[in-house]
Amino acid sequence: MVSFANSHGGVILIGVGDDGSIRGIEPNRSLDEWVSNIARNNVQPPVQVKTEAHTIEGKTIVEVRIEKGRDRPYQDNSGRFYVRVGSTNRMASLPELMRLFQEGGFYHFDKTEVEDADPRSLARYALSEYFQPYEIAFDELDSEEQITLLKNTDILGPGGHPTIAGLMIFGAGIGGLAGGAIGAISGSSVGKNIGGAIGKGVVS
Repeated sequence: MVSFANSHGGVILIGVGDDGSIRGIEPNRSLDEWVSNIARNNVQPPVQVKTEAHTIEGKTIVEVRIEKGRDRPYQDNSGRFYVRVGSTNRMASLPELMRLFQEGGFYHFDKTEVEDADPRSLARYALSEYFQPYEIAFDELDSEEQITLLKNTDILGPGGHPTIAGLMIFGAGIGGLAGGAIGAISGSSVGKNIGGAIGKGVVS
C-alpha cells in the first residue's frame, strides 16, 4: 500500500498467487474492515482504499485498489518509505525521498542552504532596501538580531548559510555560488550576464 500510494497507485489482488494462479479465499464479511484497518493503522498518513470481491473459476478473490496518494510521502508503521519500481517494492532512495517530500510541499529547493556561502555573501544594501518598507532598519540591528531576522525570512537556513533563494535575490556576486550567471533581457539583447543582487542587476 505504501509503495503504491507513493508512486502512481496500483491494485493488490488477495487470493491470487505470484504466478497468477487463482487460489481464492474464504468469503468473509469482515475482510473490508480488515483491509481498511491496515490502510488506516499501518500506513502513515492513512490511505484511502477501495475493495471489491470477484468470483473467478468458482473462487473468490478480492481486489484492493490504492490510488496515487495526495498526502505523499507515505511510510509504514516502522517509519520506512517505499516506492514501486516495475513489479517490485523497494525502499525509497534519498533522491526519491526528496522528490516525494518536495511534491508533498514539505521540501522546497529554494530553501536549501548553500554551504560554500556565508552571510557575507549577501549584499547589505539589498537587504537594507528590502526591509525598509517594513520599518526595519537592518543596518542598525546587531549581528545576532540580523542573523535571527535572516533565518526567520528564509534568507539564511537553520545552519546559518544563505539559502538558494537568499543568494539569488540578495547575493553579492551570485554567479559562482548559485549555479552560474543569470540571464536577463534588455531590448534586443538576450542572455546578458548579470552579477550582484538581482534587485540591482536585472535590467528593465
